[in-house]
Amino acid sequence: MSESTPLAPTAVLTVNRALPQRELMGQHIFVNPRRRETVTLDELATWLVTQVDGATPLITIAERCAAQFDVSAKQALGDTRDLFEGLMLVGLLKPVGP
Repeated sequence: MSESTPLAPTAVLTVNRALPQRELMGQHIFVNPRRRETVTLDELATWLVTQVDGATPLITIAERCAAQFDVSAKQALGDTRDLFEGLMLVGLLKPVGP
């Protein structure tokens, strides 16, 4: 994925478990010591990240989001893609496979 190419709906991601993380009061907190960053996810973003399992494609996670939060599939896909692309840029998510 480059900055100009959006994450494909069929993309499968995994959480970078090498980074320190913890869930606290409904929020997920990641620390990236190499980048000297702390990222705190709100409840919705935390819910989305818990769906990332290294086997489920982006489109399926977006469909679950649409059903869970009563939003359109198009909106859920766009928002999920935007979140996941941002989390990939800071090293919290990474693609599975080549």
